[in-house]
Amino acid sequence: VVVDTQGNIIVCEKDNNRIQIFDQQGHPLRMFNEFGPAGVLECPWGIDVDKNGVIVISDQGASNSRILLVTSKGTV
Repeated sequence: VVVDTQGNIIVCEKDNNRIQIFDQQGHPLRMFNEFGPAGVLECPWGIDVDKNGVIVISDQGASNSRILLVTSKGTV
């Protein structure tokens, strides 16, 4: 779990293979697990947010050992 530059709560769900974003009151804003040509999340293990609000995702699946840089809208 990490908080972005706007105060939104970003949750990395390893077992559900997805990232969810909630507002400060806990209301869901968006969920994503697929990134077009970049493929799907297989086992998102960790997240962080840089100073520009870019979400950094560590995806540790069987065929996805990678780091993804994603906007809060889910764009790679």
